[in-house]
Amino acid sequence: ASRALAKPGSYVCPHLSPDGKRLALTSEFKVWIYDFARETMTRLTFGSEGECCPVWSPDGDYVVFASDGLTWARWDGTGTVERLPDPHGTSSVPFSFSPDGRWLAFHRNEPKTGYDLWAAPVIRNGGTMRLNPPRPLLSQAGLQAAPAISPDGRWLAYGSDDETGRLEIYVIPFSPEGPPRLGKWQVSTDGGRGPRWSHNGGEIIFRSPDDHLMAAA
Repeated sequence: ASRALAKPGSYVCPHLSPDGKRLALTSEFKVWIYDFARETMTRLTFGSEGECCPVWSPDGDYVVFASDGLTWARWDGTGTVERLPDPHGTSSVPFSFSPDGRWLAFHRNEPKTGYDLWAAPVIRNGGTMRLNPPRPLLSQAGLQAAPAISPDGRWLAYGSDDETGRLEIYVIPFSPEGPPRLGKWQVSTDGGRGPRWSHNGGEIIFRSPDDHLMAAA
């Protein structure tokens, strides 16, 4: 491993751009874009505080992040900042796009069930982007979080404490349209959170409870 950003600071939620040239991250509750070649850090927006968890669109044009709802802007700060507000004061956190860019998966804290998994349809019209009202992917009591769509768009990895009482990584079919496909597989064995897929979809990488990086087929 090599250090991606040498300047001292408090950095969380790093997300690499699709072309590998930039890093979206959160620092001091604001979203920034770091340019590797220029070694420059640019704040994405100048709106409300409490920003976090940036995610790149598959074409690299937009960054979606959490800030009083799902919020998105062009990575270079041009154009307008758009927002899909949270209902009833819930907290929506974006996590992954489908590879075709048609869906954004996120988790949201629901008053009755706790954190559930949702997917918002993504509408692209020319150079603009908007999110339509989301659809539930998995709604049940307990914690369901960090929905990661596989590179082929067929599967969803996520963290849940529904079976063991401890946060573990599971995989289910990703089917936001039509009847859900059946099946559920546990990936982690001793706890895990924050799953990500390898580029070829052959492995799921996640964090163990003691903050080690783990990988499982």
